[in-house]
Amino acid sequence: MGGNRASEWKVGVAEVVAPVGLRGEVKVRLLTDFPDHFSRLSQVCLVWNDGRTQMAQLEKVRLQAAFAVVKFAEVDTRTQAEELRGCQIKIKEEMCEKLGEGHFYLFQVVGLEVVTQEGKSLGTVREVLRYPGNDVYATERFLIPATHEAVASLDAEAGKIVVRNENQVVPI
Repeated sequence: MGGNRASEWKVGVAEVVAPVGLRGEVKVRLLTDFPDHFSRLSQVCLVWNDGRTQMAQLEKVRLQAAFAVVKFAEVDTRTQAEELRGCQIKIKEEMCEKLGEGHFYLFQVVGLEVVTQEGKSLGTVREVLRYPGNDVYATERFLIPATHEAVASLDAEAGKIVVRNENQVVPI
């Protein structure tokens, strides 16, 4: 498999929701803020909940708001498409669009240590909850709004988020 080890394909960009039609197309829920980028991909990794993986070639992508209709070269029937239901579609980190300074992908935030400006540990980000107003970083014990009022700094390379205002932190 060489450069296509499944472990290298760790950035989720979509999830297969359902088959569409009879010729192997699937409806996918986009998990990316860059839907146009999704249509420029050629190869992805399909990952099932049980850990199985399969490389797949994107043959055709039609964007539709928060969804897309996708045709994989390896899938030609509705039955084959049904077998993909629930799969995550993942890409390699280097395939992601470059972001401007101060902007981060969710996968870059999960796993960061959260501390107060005084150095008190608030845990490790386990999940980023997406809300219309702002994202929320969830640690084992706290919810931290991803706002300038609450977060003083986020340094993905150093592996740390520093909380500015502990009053914004909500215990779970």
